[in-house]
Amino acid sequence: MEGLTEIRAPQTRDAGAATGFALAIAALCQGVASAELRLPVLWIGQAMGAKEAGLPYAVGLQAYGLDMRRFLLGRPRTVQDALWIVEAALTAPVFASVILEVRGNPTCLGLSESRRLHVRARAGGTPLLLLRQSGEEEASSALFRLRVESRPGQGQRLPDGAILPGSIGNPVFHVTAEKAGCCRMPVQFWNGAPMTAAFMPSTRTQPLFSQTQRILSLTFPHLPTNRVARLRWGMSWLSRGRPDHPPIVFSGQVKNAMRIVALDHVAERSGLRFGQGITEARAIHPVIDVIPADPAADRAFLDGLADWCDRYTPLVAMDGDRGLFLDITGCAHLHGGEKALLDDLLFRLFHLGVEAHAAISNTPGLSWAMAHFGGTRMIAAAEDAETILSPMPLAALRLARETVEALARVGLKTVGDILHAPRAPLVRRFGTQLLLRLDQALGLDDEPLSPRLTVASLSRERRLATPVEGRMTFSAWHCNWPRDWSRLSKNGEKVDVFSNSCCFGSMARFSASRHGHPPLTRPRARGRALSGTASGRA
Repeated sequence: MEGLTEIRAPQTRDAGAATGFALAIAALCQGVASAELRLPVLWIGQAMGAKEAGLPYAVGLQAYGLDMRRFLLGRPRTVQDALWIVEAALTAPVFASVILEVRGNPTCLGLSESRRLHVRARAGGTPLLLLRQSGEEEASSALFRLRVESRPGQGQRLPDGAILPGSIGNPVFHVTAEKAGCCRMPVQFWNGAPMTAAFMPSTRTQPLFSQTQRILSLTFPHLPTNRVARLRWGMSWLSRGRPDHPPIVFSGQVKNAMRIVALDHVAERSGLRFGQGITEARAIHPVIDVIPADPAADRAFLDGLADWCDRYTPLVAMDGDRGLFLDITGCAHLHGGEKALLDDLLFRLFHLGVEAHAAISNTPGLSWAMAHFGGTRMIAAAEDAETILSPMPLAALRLARETVEALARVGLKTVGDILHAPRAPLVRRFGTQLLLRLDQALGLDDEPLSPRLTVASLSRERRLATPVEGRMTFSAWHCNWPRDWSRLSKNGEKVDVFSNSCCFGSMARFSASRHGHPPLTRPRARGRALSGTASGRA
């Protein structure tokens, strides 16, 4: 454990359970070292909290696993005094853990104060446990917020295995994770034995939340020029080779001047760059092919590519005007694995005349960074996030250009420069967006995606015993769907769109909608839409 962890008791009656849980963690922190090298535990309790829940009892804490010779109890008069003591204690690494007990939600302990305490605890390497009695959920910088409630314990067992009536057994905690700042945390297995210093957490780990999602980021660096190249030279222009043609650039009005807003790879190799004036570009290369920008046609082309990507997953989200996000969680095995899916995707796009870079990871931020700054194709595991991001420029965090330039002026140019830097000064100078993007890329903060297609008005699902592994199995289910559909549409409503080929893990789904959205998956229609969009709207 590192930094700030909040343990919240929603009601006063749960204060004992929350206190016991916090002391159990403190006992674990103190019991890591040998008896001679154990550091003391510091408990800073608010006066009102002591009146409601009582004071720690020395004899009970000794039996609970804490060394009472190394246990310090402080009772400041106000919360402000308690915060001052805790911050001073975290500065010197002389405590195994520090427990701050408060009641309710005091105004002097807000987001900025919790951030300061978290930074102090993380820098000093001392775990800080914020024990909140009868408090509500609020914005906090704690890595974890755990809601602890009391639950009835089982009675003591007799030698014959029967339960002794009226007996009180070992404590039982009902713990709910309300906030998690990392992907994995130790799992505590309670074996029914009394809590002692010898009790240690299991070495097994499991995701606190569902962190098994896999996001594919797909970026098209030359989307406008690819659209025109397909129109002029056909979809096979990439596989046949680009004809001998001058560099292609797109011009658009930027701040009352005509500048380059898009260009192909030949123009890039010729020394032209994005944002360069058209007059300057013509002076460098007089024979360049300048085409007026058409954002509407580019957007229609990207929409056609998004429709085409439904062959891999029904969850496709737009990423600006040059990319897509594909949530392929549970879909990769249908294509032979993530590498086979990635190879098939890029192979098909290449023969469709579209240049693309793709990457797969657990977070949209990391996938985006790898697709834009890591190469043509990359696949990363969750534990490799820091290693991959460290050498990348700060632009890989999807920051505004002004923020990247301001960071460069103080010597911060790569993600590794801010990865382990103190956070408080960065937030004060560059704002919260910098650390938010960093946490999203590392998986420490959530970043939901919004699929471009809405949920169908009518749907029917059939759960399968095993995942769909081949086309034959899918075809067997496909023949029974018209009968199921007739039952679904007995209400007599007119159906505009029918989708019947969406496979997701071990679930088969077909749906219909009265809205004008295209089907989730229809290979032939997708191919016609992509071809028509590329050639008819260029």
